[in-house]
Amino acid sequence: ILAQFPIHNVQAASVSLSKTKKTLYSGEKFELTLKKATGTIKWKSSNKKVATVKDGIVTALSPGKTTISAVYKKATYKCKVTVKIAKSSRLCDFFLFLPKKNSNFAYPYIVYYMARRLHNIISHIFQTLMVFVLLVLVGCDGTRYVADGDYLLTSTHVTCGNPRINLATMDTYIRQRPNSKWLSTLKVPLGFYSMSGADTTKWINRTLRNWGQAPVVYDSLLTARTVEDITAAVRNEGYLNATVTPQLTKKGKRIKVNYDIVTGSPYVVRKIKYDIKDPIIGDMLAKDEQLLDMHTGQIFSVNQLGRNRNRITDYLNNHGYYQFNKEFITFDVDSSQMNRTVDVTMNIDLYRRNSYQDFSLHPLYSVRNVYFEGANTPDFTLRRSVLEQNSFIASGKPYSAADLQRTYTRFSRLQAIRYTNIHFDENPDSMYLDCHIQVSPQKTNSIQFQPEGTNTAGDLGAAVSLIYQNRNIFHGSELLNVTARGAYEAIRGLE
Repeated sequence: ILAQFPIHNVQAASVSLSKTKKTLYSGEKFELTLKKATGTIKWKSSNKKVATVKDGIVTALSPGKTTISAVYKKATYKCKVTVKIAKSSRLCDFFLFLPKKNSNFAYPYIVYYMARRLHNIISHIFQTLMVFVLLVLVGCDGTRYVADGDYLLTSTHVTCGNPRINLATMDTYIRQRPNSKWLSTLKVPLGFYSMSGADTTKWINRTLRNWGQAPVVYDSLLTARTVEDITAAVRNEGYLNATVTPQLTKKGKRIKVNYDIVTGSPYVVRKIKYDIKDPIIGDMLAKDEQLLDMHTGQIFSVNQLGRNRNRITDYLNNHGYYQFNKEFITFDVDSSQMNRTVDVTMNIDLYRRNSYQDFSLHPLYSVRNVYFEGANTPDFTLRRSVLEQNSFIASGKPYSAADLQRTYTRFSRLQAIRYTNIHFDENPDSMYLDCHIQVSPQKTNSIQFQPEGTNTAGDLGAAVSLIYQNRNIFHGSELLNVTARGAYEAIRGLE
């Protein structure tokens, strides 16, 4: 049995390309060979902007991917080439990649490559300069302008061994703090100030001082006042024997201050008494146990007494007591240092308008009339039904501070009203109030003109919007918006 095989097929099976994958950097070259090929070979690149090929010599041009093909006797052999930006950061290396005469080098890439290299160089210079400036500022002696005998305040802290004490709250009472820091570490403003010279007639010295911050010189008087404030705050939490000691750490012309709190044992409420001289108020408070939020056995706290005071005042203000304020509520505290207990008496005094009048029960006020002013003028009209729907103050209702605040909130949401003013007038020899709600209208009609530029997939154009608004079209604070928009855009590729 005889079999015949074409000679070119046997030869093609043994032919192979020297590389099937290759990564190059811009400007590099390498040679591709077709092993065991003896005839003519046709070379071509699928993307000549990325890389070109001539007689098997591949030249990398710009970043991207391309396929180099070799056609030999109707067979095609391919090599995938990836081109990356050159690793070198030196601008002078760019000139090694300039194209020779008659080459197919992509000239736009020259501009891109040069701009990128210049950007990298400028960024490196700027970063190096910033690091140098920061090192100089940090290294500057912050005590340069601190006189002999004075100290530069470098840090302040509050410490306490009692976990019940909120150190963040106590820190707010510190009256003197050190110079500000950048990134919570670098005292750059102090560095700028220290770099300035003593001659303030020179502009550079004035500029550095304006940029910087003068050194904070330790003040013993402010430290003493801080001790008093922190001591009072801790004692208000029930630690009546608390002490605060400022601990000073000096090093050269620098000083650190630490306020150390020693609380001792807290005082506990032993007895609670109520001396409410107005029986009507006494009955109201007795019906709501949450208003009198004090219990025997709990830790005594001045802050809690203040919260109870405000809570009772708000409650009475919301139930007709227009003239009641927290000054009518006082507390008597009798402490016993031997067993660390306190007896608390809450007093609510009778009402007296002024020092020339006798004491009386607190007056309970109701609203008699509600007047809406400024809502019915030749230029502006707002339906009364809309005003009444948004007002929580009504004729015949007891006075309520909460209703007053809710009315302010609702009126602020009306589009037609700019601002609202509400006040009450007392009627002589009666317990009635006349409420006056004054409104100031917004401008009813407005027109806005908004030009803008557009860019749709590279097609540039211009647009303009005309917006008309009417904030009271049906005299019920309705908002009407009408928008008209026109645009012109030059679209390419339609011819």
